[in-house]
Amino acid sequence: VSVAGPYVRSYIREEVFRYLSYRGVKVDVFGRGWDDLTDLDTIVIHGNVTYRESVRLCCESKISLNIMPWFKDGMHDRVASAMLNGSVVATDTSKYMKEMLISNGPNKEILEFHIDKPMEIADILGNALENKTELYGMACRGREKAQKSLTWDTRIDELIRLLNRKNTEN
Repeated sequence: VSVAGPYVRSYIREEVFRYLSYRGVKVDVFGRGWDDLTDLDTIVIHGNVTYRESVRLCCESKISLNIMPWFKDGMHDRVASAMLNGSVVATDTSKYMKEMLISNGPNKEILEFHIDKPMEIADILGNALENKTELYGMACRGREKAQKSLTWDTRIDELIRLLNRKNTEN
């Protein structure tokens, strides 16, 4: 069992936010584990919120910034929650998200960044915020995609289909 994952993720998160602050990007951060960022002027730390409150915050956010946990072939539920609630998601991706979501071209549903290039994240966020029409379109496409394939109901239906298929094969 590796315990490096949480430490590496914490380091990466801190570096991303330090670069964003260096570039003057204001970010509101919710949750715990952000104590090392209190010295950054543009990072506003709000502390813990309930899951329900985090979903409400997605409704109010133009962009929800996500840094993936240390599983790289899945997706965190906060990505789907943000999309379902009309917030554009800016995230590093995983194999699964690359299969599920469009991150390039005119029909993109998310903003993709690479954690090994933290200086580019500020440009990605800034460019997205400059074009409100495209940002709104991306939020709508993301919400539509999430409603079609990322809700708990669609997950349960998918699981039932897989189980039924497995039972008919046996």
